[in-house]
Formats: sequence, C-alpha cells, structure tokens
Amino acid sequence: MVRLGNGPLPISNLSEGQQLLLCVDVAISKPNNLQIILIDGAEKLSTENREKLYAKCKEKGLQFIATRTSDSNEIEVAYL
Repeated sequence: MVRLGNGPLPISNLSEGQQLLLCVDVAISKPNNLQIILIDGAEKLSTENREKLYAKCKEKGLQFIATRTSDSNEIEVAYL
C-alpha cells in the first residue's frame, strides 16, 4: 500500500508514471553503494515530472540512464 493524497492505495491502482516514480524512490532510498540506475519508460511521465525525477537522481549523486520512446526516426542522446 502506498499513501497518496486521500489515503492508502494498492500499488496496482497507481498510474504507470506513479509506479515508475515509486520504484525510483525505493531504489534511491537504500544507501547501499548504488552507482547507477536504469529508468526505462520515462515517457510515462510528464515533462515536468521527468525533469523533477532527473533532478532528484542528480541531487542524490546517482548516475542514471533513462530511456523513453518517441515518434522520431532519429536516436537522440542527451547528457544532463
């Protein structure tokens, strides 16, 4: 169960974006020498939430690779 707003919710009731954010929060909450994380499916987040997630990872000193799909035929690599 996760507490969001009006009370506890089963994780299965969360949106895919909320589930993604929860997974990252769990991964970075344990100080176990985590060096890098892979965040697959970043397209599930709004631009604002994606930027907040990236900022949170950078603040924690994590290296991360975030992938997301797009309609473009070009591969884009961005360094933050």
